[in-house]
Amino acid sequence: MGNNNCPGPGQPFAVRTALVMFMALVVAGVAGGLFYTEVQSAGLAVLTGGATFASAWRFFDWLIR
Repeated sequence: MGNNNCPGPGQPFAVRTALVMFMALVVAGVAGGLFYTEVQSAGLAVLTGGATFASAWRFFDWLIR
């Protein structure tokens, strides 16, 4: 059986990496959007989304591993 954690030829990411990135992007987008609707500050919403993305990446990477 092949290893799904290693990208094949022509694949930039492994399946697990793509899944973790997608879930972290969704969580970060929702957090940034909710923050923006409350405070109406795009800069703070971007910072919130970025921090949430990093935290969500670490969490989902730990969860799926």
